[in-house]
Amino acid sequence: MAYFSLFVVAFGVVLGTTEVLHRGLGVSGEDTRRFAHITGTLVAATLPFALSWGQIVLVGGTFTVLLAWSRQRGTLQGLHGVDRTTWGEVFYPAGLALLAALQPSRELFVYGTLVMGLSDGAAGFVGQHFGRHRIGIGPATKSVEGSMTFLVTTLLVGVAVLLIGAEDATLPVLAAAVAAVALTAVEMVLPWGLDNLLLPIAAAGVLGFITGQVG
Repeated sequence: MAYFSLFVVAFGVVLGTTEVLHRGLGVSGEDTRRFAHITGTLVAATLPFALSWGQIVLVGGTFTVLLAWSRQRGTLQGLHGVDRTTWGEVFYPAGLALLAALQPSRELFVYGTLVMGLSDGAAGFVGQHFGRHRIGIGPATKSVEGSMTFLVTTLLVGVAVLLIGAEDATLPVLAAAVAAVALTAVEMVLPWGLDNLLLPIAAAGVLGFITGQVG
């Protein structure tokens, strides 16, 4: 339980820092939300190296309930204070819990988590600040710049994860490239923050299928 408590505290520190940045330093809700998204991901990626899958599900479920409650109460504006319709901050821990419930390999869990946090977070930042060419697919509106950032970041994440312990770099790079293209297409059609819920599972499933870890 010591590690479990440590991770709960770590995620609590991320949320607390987000509020300090937003309320104390005046950083915009979009940017503090993205800060929480990325820093929380770096913590989450280490979960399977210290906790059981059941404990990870419990951590994710606990924070899903907490963030749904804070959203309803209007607290934690560093996370909820954005001018768009999204449930991404609530879907984020729920996505981690669902991924852990599937009990993937550690490699696939880390990949799914990093795609959701780093790729999606970087794409959101670039899309918000530099996106000039908009793409509307159903209710989802993305930018070309953001989607290209997602593609490149996902490729780099995949290469980094797959190259660990690999003797030949060719297959990891090809697998990471195919997965990046497929997941970019998935991310482009997901509105309302649903990418936080579905991308971890999609990423782990796609890479697992390509590498033969998922039948």
